[in-house]
Amino acid sequence: MSYEVARGFTLIELLVVVLIIGILASVALPEYKMAVHKARIRSYLPTLRSIAEAEELYYLVNNDYASMTEREELDITFPQSCTLNPVDDWRMNCGNHITLVTIGNLAQRKVGAVGMLYCYNSSQPCGDNYDMQFLKVLQNQYAGSPFASAPGNWGCGCRLATDKFCAKLCTNTKAGLNK
Repeated sequence: MSYEVARGFTLIELLVVVLIIGILASVALPEYKMAVHKARIRSYLPTLRSIAEAEELYYLVNNDYASMTEREELDITFPQSCTLNPVDDWRMNCGNHITLVTIGNLAQRKVGAVGMLYCYNSSQPCGDNYDMQFLKVLQNQYAGSPFASAPGNWGCGCRLATDKFCAKLCTNTKAGLNK
């Protein structure tokens, strides 16, 4: 009569497997976070490009830019999640991470640039404590604008110069704006 010995895993083998899974997770988690942020941002890039193009067309017809309160004049469809900021009508809150902005001379109701503010972790709409900013200076600037000498491509900037994650996210996302 022979007995078969049931062989299981030793504690060392289990620890090695857990260690390998931990290493894989530590490598994958930052890439997952980057992919989530890129997806959030890229979902609004077409809207952002449309706003800039619509502002330029509006300028050609009216010799002026439209503010966010005149957004019906731009003849584009904004995402349903975007609502006009009740305090600052130059901003549209689009969920808790994204705010679309027009920047210009508030006293004269002139628009100088179109952009988007982005927050990594936010429980309220992204405001002055944004993590990233995408901005395009419009081509036909009014006299005296701080943006008048710098029209051109989209730019991406980080609020904190030491934010390496933001710099990497800017590099990975900006190419989608300049197409």
